[in-house]
Amino acid sequence: MSYTKNINTIRFAMPRFMSLLLMLVSVSLCAIDDDAKRVLDTIREEVLAGAPSASSVDKYLSGLQPDGSWKDVNYADRTRSGFDPSKHMDRVKMLAQDGARAGWDSERGKTMGDAVKRCLEYWFTVKPKSDNWWHQTIGIPQILGPALLLCAEVLPDDLRNTAFESMRAAGKEQEKFTGANRTWVANNNLILGLMTGDDDLVKLALTALTEEVRMTTDEGLQPDWSFHQHGPMLQTGNYGNAWLSTQIKLARQLQGTRWAYPPEKIALLSGYTIEHSQWPLWGQWFDLSACGRQLDGPRSAYSKGRGLAGSARALSAVDAGRSNELNAVYLRYAATNTAAEPFGARYFWRSEYLVQRTQSWFASLKLMSSRVMRIETTVNDENKMGLHLSDGVTWFRIRGDEQEDLQPLLDWRRLPGVTGRDIAEPVKQKSKDDYKNGGNGWVGGAVYKTAAVIAMDFKREPVTARKAWFFRPWGMIALGAGIEDSGNGPLFTGVNQMFLRGDVSIWNPGRTTASGEVTGDVRAVWHAGIAYLFGPGQDMHLTIRQVTGKWTDLKTTGTKDTAAGSVVRMHLAHDAGKTGSYEYAVLPLPDAVNVEQRVQVPLWKTLSNDPSLQAVVDAVDGSISAVFWKNGTVTSGEMEVRSEEPCVLMLSKESNGMLLSAADPGHTLSELHISLRGLWKGSGAAAEGEWTKITVGLPGEGMAGSTTNIRVEGK
Repeated sequence: MSYTKNINTIRFAMPRFMSLLLMLVSVSLCAIDDDAKRVLDTIREEVLAGAPSASSVDKYLSGLQPDGSWKDVNYADRTRSGFDPSKHMDRVKMLAQDGARAGWDSERGKTMGDAVKRCLEYWFTVKPKSDNWWHQTIGIPQILGPALLLCAEVLPDDLRNTAFESMRAAGKEQEKFTGANRTWVANNNLILGLMTGDDDLVKLALTALTEEVRMTTDEGLQPDWSFHQHGPMLQTGNYGNAWLSTQIKLARQLQGTRWAYPPEKIALLSGYTIEHSQWPLWGQWFDLSACGRQLDGPRSAYSKGRGLAGSARALSAVDAGRSNELNAVYLRYAATNTAAEPFGARYFWRSEYLVQRTQSWFASLKLMSSRVMRIETTVNDENKMGLHLSDGVTWFRIRGDEQEDLQPLLDWRRLPGVTGRDIAEPVKQKSKDDYKNGGNGWVGGAVYKTAAVIAMDFKREPVTARKAWFFRPWGMIALGAGIEDSGNGPLFTGVNQMFLRGDVSIWNPGRTTASGEVTGDVRAVWHAGIAYLFGPGQDMHLTIRQVTGKWTDLKTTGTKDTAAGSVVRMHLAHDAGKTGSYEYAVLPLPDAVNVEQRVQVPLWKTLSNDPSLQAVVDAVDGSISAVFWKNGTVTSGEMEVRSEEPCVLMLSKESNGMLLSAADPGHTLSELHISLRGLWKGSGAAAEGEWTKITVGLPGEGMAGSTTNIRVEGK
């Protein structure tokens, strides 16, 4: 039975002449509007395709009370996250799916129809309500709309009208939202408008949906392809994934109709998937730093990865031009393939987020600045321990699942890469809005191929530091300088935390305390295919302990399960009352036998590590990477370079010359003035005695902070 016939039976509880008029209008619209029928039939098929097994439905049917409620649902719950009454509406949808599948005229269909009627009557009598507006405005209508599409024909007129009006009320403030929230509300309004023949509502919904597929410097898709929601905040795995999957679903449903998404909108969806959201996916697991606040539940990194892979596969059927690239994202996920493209380094300057992918490993870095808010915490009592997640956190992966379900076992103060006060107090928010307070304005980086140089002028009262990261094709070097605590307390810098998987090898182990902690001037550690090399004279601390933790420490309404596991933790200690510094490298190394060679013959040399200049030279290819905190000069052998302005810079040797990769972490300069010793020719180059000054033009507006590359050749 087609929905065109089904809708003929829909009437509303209102005066007879109005009921007849609206019924005739609806019938007329659906009878002549092939596009509306086509979309509704497509949605109906998709909803039925997701129907649960009959045995699953029978389980819920057996527990249904005569009044249309379930004993295991707390209808008085007002929880902001994990709103318990949502389970009731989920089950209504299941009953509707089963009834439509069986046929409403069949005995089973009649049983399901009666159950749906009782459930909806109970819902609209009790009217459950969460303290979080999202459930009433978006979440419940998302479930109710598809259910009504299947069961509207068997509902009494007054109940059907009540259900439709509840959806209409939920969607009336569509235009006050942005990004994923506006997309969700508009999707609900589109289904309602199509079901009721409301052309104006359909038009309003479609306008919002297509408007949200755009590049912007407000909330939504950014010029660097990252995604923002709740202000300038990275939301790739949370709202970004939701926005993408909803828009792809709609693009597929509207294909072949007058409402089909234009090619430029499809191109943006594909661009977001390929140029950004696939980068945090390594194997089947999403990077924790790209999950948003929803990294606080079991298998959260896996579920984010699964969602993205499914979206990429669905989009491949819509975008013929990039179908192979999109399908490859899914195939890599399905094969748990880690050593697969894309390879390279990407710095998303609008979100202060870096990803490096090589054939050997995955590394990421998440920062904060005065332009970009930290990953949100405390919202809906989620991610309660994540205060430091944007303080320069680095994650390293080879298998892909290194951080899977590690969250309740983490030391959330000593996260990898973070510099902070070494105190025993638990992580606490200063206020519920503490995550909205960013850092300094001088944060950013430059990238070229698989290499990057990133800097952060770190300030989290009372701690300040100049922090730099140098990503090379073979690994990462981390430098810290000017580390101070205005309260003269002890400080630390986290190196890594991971599950114990096999042997841990230590070079120059220093001493071992009574508690089993290794401390002292350790030169290297190897574990699970990753080597950690430390500069001389540092106080490294390593522990291997059985740790237990509770998911509810991260999310109030999360699972009450307790997690346990053996965890390896490493951090560097800095003396109280002294200005501190650090130097270490992390690199993939399959076998521990090669660590000694890396200790004796390092892959890098630190040229400077002080609050005015942090610079290294790659011993493999001679490339120089530098953070100029002010104007200065750096020298390595015959290469000498100086900058007249603060900037981040890489000099990469090429067969026919040199490539300069530069960026302004402050996002304020229109050009840089870089000088190389010797005579060089290229864009913006001019000889000045024994030097060549190169004027580097920098992009502005939404591209401010991105990398500018200039090639020069020797004369």
